[in-house]
Amino acid sequence: MEENLASLEALLFIHGEPITKKRIGKIMNLALEDLEKVLGELQKLLEEGKRGLSLVLDAEKVQLVTKP
Repeated sequence: MEENLASLEALLFIHGEPITKKRIGKIMNLALEDLEKVLGELQKLLEEGKRGLSLVLDAEKVQLVTKP
């Protein structure tokens, strides 16, 4: 899971724009269910930590953004 967290964070950081969950799953070779778990864990880590980044999620897309 930790490796997937790091890979997901890096992917979202370099992409910069909203990206579909389907595309992330293809790039990372993860099923949608597994991707949802990793996204939830990353969102939790970003919210709990003193980090300057946050996830913006909707039903289909994800984006890593700076906190206001």
